[in-house]
Amino acid sequence: NNNNNNNNPLDHLALAESIQREFNSVYRDVLLDEYCADREHDVEDFMKRVPIVGMGHSLGARIQAVSCSHPNVSDKYLSMGKGRRRIRSGRDGMIYLGFANWGASSSIPGVESLERTVRKRR
Repeated sequence: NNNNNNNNPLDHLALAESIQREFNSVYRDVLLDEYCADREHDVEDFMKRVPIVGMGHSLGARIQAVSCSHPNVSDKYLSMGKGRRRIRSGRDGMIYLGFANWGASSSIPGVESLERTVRKRR
């Protein structure tokens, strides 16, 4: 049942959509209003010129990854524009932070095979 998923606090897709909607509102209502209020023609230049970098730690990193990779979020919420024109899409960079009490090979799946691949290429 789809309604049960919407009530799940760990529904990463729903969290990503909600967070991205909130970011877009803040971007539009605060940043653009603050920096472009007196210069309507500068909005497009501001949107193209000022980078947007996603950053998250732990669950926040996972939500950022879902935002950028899941088509339901990236296609719908990562594009910004004016009217029907798309001015920018996606992020200019991503920063993912995470901490573990174990070594990388124990806490990150695939690190051992990545290390073997890197050694072979040397």
